Amino acid sequence: MLNKQFENKINESLANIQALLTINFDTPYIKLKRVIFDNENVPEFEVHFKNPMNVTDKINLSFDELVYFIKNPKDLIVHYHKERYIDYLAWLNDAGLIQCSQITTTGARCKCFISNKTHNLTEHIKLKNKGRLCTRHTDKT
Repeated sequence: MLNKQFENKINESLANIQALLTINFDTPYIKLKRVIFDNENVPEFEVHFKNPMNVTDKINLSFDELVYFIKNPKDLIVHYHKERYIDYLAWLNDAGLIQCSQITTTGARCKCFISNKTHNLTEHIKLKNKGRLCTRHTDKT
């Protein structure tokens, strides 16, 4: 009897997993990588995030959490990073680097970066908002 209940629970979980694997997140920055079963044979879903620092950001979600975040993928970024989604996109766009905040004589923003170091998202936001300058513009001030 116990083995039959266990088998039914596994089959139900696998059916849910197969259904979920056919669903894609609404953003190219999040990928469902694999399914892990805990000690009680409850599935957890490993989700990976795009990260410009060449490190995998990953989080394990329950079935209910995954269903919610599939419908609201931007909320998953906010939940994981504790930062705004628009800041996450800017971080990816800048490849984790901080762009110089100086305005050139043509009225455009300087295209240089303050260093070659990639920063995590929180550092990126703090440094970007401080108005940091590249070495070319630091020497002139």
